Formats: sequence, structure tokens, C-alpha cells
Amino acid sequence: MMNPISADKWYIYFLIVNLLGFMLNVMKTKVFYRRKSSFFDKVSMAVSLIGGAAGTALAIALTDRKITKENVWLRIWTICILLIQIFVFLLLKMSSGRTISFNIWGFFKEHRGIFYYLAILNVITFAVYGIDKYLAVKNKHRIKIVTLLGLSLLGGSIGGLAAVYFFRHKTKKKYFTAGIPLMIVMQICILLFLINWKG
Repeated sequence: MMNPISADKWYIYFLIVNLLGFMLNVMKTKVFYRRKSSFFDKVSMAVSLIGGAAGTALAIALTDRKITKENVWLRIWTICILLIQIFVFLLLKMSSGRTISFNIWGFFKEHRGIFYYLAILNVITFAVYGIDKYLAVKNKHRIKIVTLLGLSLLGGSIGGLAAVYFFRHKTKKKYFTAGIPLMIVMQICILLFLINWKG
């Protein structure tokens, strides 16, 4: 019978993988900045997925603060994966020995303010995406990508995803078609943590 991996080995693993994520993104920014960096982005995303999201996020925050169309997908991926990992870890640590509750409706009945916040934000997000589509058709000044994605990230992801497909808007942009569903997964992880948190 195999022994579970000790906590010390997990700490060493996460230290190494986050150091790798940090170094990859510093190299990409400082050494290969002018070259096409899709290879580094794919490797960074893989490293984030296996636990190095904190190192990747730290490197981005320290060395590459300017948001462009080329780097927005890596940023969304890193933020979402980092938050998913944090809240899944907290949920598992908190619920050791007891079952995890998935009573979302009961949580919203008890915390109506959160429900109203999410409902209103999703309606606003849907409308803002619709306005941006209208402005695109009329060749007028557009709403910034950061605003659209920010509304989705802050809780309006269902409205954002519905708008992407309802208005057929931004359907060729990975950071919308894959990024928003990833935000939904992240928000579900946070919600499950809140449902099970006994403050």
C-alpha cells in the first residue's frame, strides 16, 4: 500500500513549479519580448495548470503590466486557474471529514444580496456586450476589452457568455469564447467555498 505524499514534498513541488512559472514569464518578457511568444504562453499555461499559477501571476504583475490583445488570454487563464486552485484547496481543507454541500439555491435564499448583485451584474454585462456589438456594426468608438472581460470576471460571466453567442460578438476571440467559461468555473469554485464556509 502506497503512503500519501508528505506535506513537505507538496511544498517543495509547489515552490519549484511556481519558480518555474515565474522564470518562464520573466524570460518571455525580458529576453524574448519582441519575438512571437505563443510557445512561452502555452508552456506558462501548462505550468499554471499543474500548480504554478501564483509564480506566473507574480511575474506578469512585476514585469509585464501592459495589457494587449496578445497577452490578455494568458492573463485570464492565469487569474482563473490561480483562483480555482486556491478555492478548491481551501474547500478541500475546510471540508476534510465532512461532505461538501452543493446547495446553491439555499445559499442564495439566505444571502439575497449576493443573488441580487450577480443578477444585476449579469444583466448589465449582457447589455454592455450588446452595446459594444451595436457600436462595432456602426463603426463607432468601442467599449474596451478590459471593461467587457472585467464585468465577466467580477461575476457577470453568464451574462457575458450569453451575449457573446446571442449577439454573435467576439466569437473568434479565445479570451471570450474560452475565457468566459473558465471564469464561470472559477466563480462556481468560489461559490462552493462560500456555501461551505462556516465563518
